[in-house]
Amino acid sequence: MISVGKCICFCILIIQCAFTNAIEINEGFSLPSFDPQMKDTKVQIMDELYNNTQGETWPNLSRSRAVAIRTQRDVSQNESIGYGVGAGVSLRDVVFEPFGYNQTGLANLRTLLNVGVKTLVLDLFYNEGNGKWLVCPKKKVLQQRDKNVPDECLVNSFNLTSVVNTLSDYILATNNNLNFNTLFLLLRLNAISFPTNVTVPASLINSGVQDLSIIAQIPNVALPYLIDTTKLPSLEYLLSKTRSRLFPIIIENKTPFNETDLPVSDDQLFVSSTIESLNSPDDTNVLDISFTHFSRSNCTRLEDGPNPNLISFSYDSSYLPFNLSTYRESIICGHNPIISTPFKNLVDISVFLEFSLWSWAPLQPTPILFDELSDPGLVYNITVIRSWLDGNNNLSTTPDIGSESPFVSSWGDVNSANSSGSDTSSNSNLNVNGGNDDDNNSDNSYINRCAVLSRVGWVATSCERSFRTICQNTRNLSDYWISQEKKSYVRSIKTCEQLDGDYTMVLPKTYFEQSHLIEMMPKDQLFLWINLNSMSTENCWVVGLTATCPYQEVVSRHIFAQMISPSAAMAWMLITIFILFQFRRLPVHKNRKHWKKLLNEKLKGDLDGVPS
Repeated sequence: MISVGKCICFCILIIQCAFTNAIEINEGFSLPSFDPQMKDTKVQIMDELYNNTQGETWPNLSRSRAVAIRTQRDVSQNESIGYGVGAGVSLRDVVFEPFGYNQTGLANLRTLLNVGVKTLVLDLFYNEGNGKWLVCPKKKVLQQRDKNVPDECLVNSFNLTSVVNTLSDYILATNNNLNFNTLFLLLRLNAISFPTNVTVPASLINSGVQDLSIIAQIPNVALPYLIDTTKLPSLEYLLSKTRSRLFPIIIENKTPFNETDLPVSDDQLFVSSTIESLNSPDDTNVLDISFTHFSRSNCTRLEDGPNPNLISFSYDSSYLPFNLSTYRESIICGHNPIISTPFKNLVDISVFLEFSLWSWAPLQPTPILFDELSDPGLVYNITVIRSWLDGNNNLSTTPDIGSESPFVSSWGDVNSANSSGSDTSSNSNLNVNGGNDDDNNSDNSYINRCAVLSRVGWVATSCERSFRTICQNTRNLSDYWISQEKKSYVRSIKTCEQLDGDYTMVLPKTYFEQSHLIEMMPKDQLFLWINLNSMSTENCWVVGLTATCPYQEVVSRHIFAQMISPSAAMAWMLITIFILFQFRRLPVHKNRKHWKKLLNEKLKGDLDGVPS
């Protein structure tokens, strides 16, 4: 009979085994292990990296982008939300027109949210005939009227309410500290009317939405009375104080309404400062917005400095679409780029998403354990050339890989530095063992756990590699010191701390600071250490050596719940069986006294001792 103690110990053992596997941050990402020794060609490594790009993991967010987005958010959490740039799209041009004003279009909207698009431009149409708001333009409504069986613009399944519900579902599904981020819903208001001699079915125009207050019902929406529009809050303030995520902003008004008769109260939607008909200087819901066609002249100059209370958006057009060069320039200039040119396949937008962060370089931080710093052109080749060769040359926004591309020119600096032999940490042959290490330390237990600054963003690499670093005076933030000696990550941090004054290893917290540091990089240096690592917990990037992952408890519980369920069910089943045995003993146990009496009577006739 199994004792109660043994049964409980067995159950605890099962639970403990499950718990020991639930302590690292991986959010359910399941990636095949990669043994560098088994991948001895550059093509194979490119294949391995390409399999982890956003295009290959579509429609889910790729592992590297999930970590990169969260890291950028955490680093900038105390900065103004005006500094938080990211990808955006025009829903009418990129989603609804090419894929349908129907459930398919809504599904594609949800996919874009899933893969990290943070700015959405939504065109709304006010029907002056019945006072209802539509998402379908007049031209599309008339096209559907002429069809015997219309499959788009049916207001019972596609209207402003269904768009709001899609946004609400996404926000509720990601309303946690891991995925909390700001979203912008930019509204362009238009007016339409139909001639009196034209009959339009109610199924196409009677949406039932008479005012825009339904947008204010989205969970975690930012309401004007919660936000000081004269001084934009930080992301940390939104996360800890108001839990506001979505900013609905009217950026264009082509309706007969003005600020006094707009069918929504002024405490429910923000209004762009550029719309004179909808705001006055005393309004508390007016945000300082820049919404312009991107050009290099719009880029914030280093000597001017950015405006922390301005949110900047830039857009392209069919006659001047974004390419990777102008798209990336928009990001590093502090604009939220909004793509308005359609794609044949929506997944083709993935190439641009890889370049949508000001912080990390494309595909970073990579999970692949190899020394990508030895081949600085590899990332660009994977995201652009490989995508081009794989048949994505039907992109309307074709990648520009000419001489004006900031990536080609930046990597050109790298190649010239290599040719001069100025950086011994890089070489022409791909080295999968961690590269040159001036510290002569062969311990690579922290491969890809520390970050360096390159001319195209942060790159994850081994903490044991040796680079120069930039130190910053915490009392005078304009005072920098660049080391001359190359050291490991840990030794570089100590070098900064040992300087006279309060110096620490630098970490850029905004696109503006990053641009400033890149300008300061010595021309003969390809990479410099920055104060960012994931040494304490994989996939969780923190500042400094003593910092711990703020999501460790959250993620461990999440993973623990998934892993413990089968073990807990088995343990509960064993305990239940044990309890049942206690109440229903075996028949032999019930007759124990009877068979013991029979045995004693039989033994009475037996002789004691050994027979002679």
